[in-house]
Amino acid sequence: MQPSKWVPVGRISRTHGTDGAVLIVAYGETLGERQADERLFVCLPSMRIPKALTIEDIRPHGRQWRVRFREVGHMQAARALVGLEVGVPEEELPELEEGEYYHYQLVGLRVETVSGHFLGILKEILESPAHDIYVVEDERGGELLLPAVEEIVRAVRPEENRVVVQPPAGLTDDL
Repeated sequence: MQPSKWVPVGRISRTHGTDGAVLIVAYGETLGERQADERLFVCLPSMRIPKALTIEDIRPHGRQWRVRFREVGHMQAARALVGLEVGVPEEELPELEEGEYYHYQLVGLRVETVSGHFLGILKEILESPAHDIYVVEDERGGELLLPAVEEIVRAVRPEENRVVVQPPAGLTDDL
């Protein structure tokens, strides 16, 4: 049996209070669907295999999630987790509708215009209240920010390792 693929669903941004709780910036909606007694995994720098942590309490806190883990009982232990990503095994992710993708499935794909011009590699996806924003890194290390809206993102084809876009006029003139 092959080991599960570990999929990041958030990053621990800081401690919260004195009881070992942490605040987590979520990647997408998966973290918000987790409940008490379910597990999240964290990969400590000294470990190769992610360590399971059991959720004792999870609730929204502004634009983040306040999470208390059963195994983390004090602030000192929580401080050691700040900056680390939390994740779940791929098979625990909810099924998506046709044409929907998790961020991890898109990051790393080639981004091309509808005419076939290579713009770069999808490096990161930023979430904003209106829509996601694709951060595309070009061959020179520059970044292009593309709103992930239907008028711009024309096709997502992970099986072909590419995203096809129609950038707004003037956005790619310097490329």
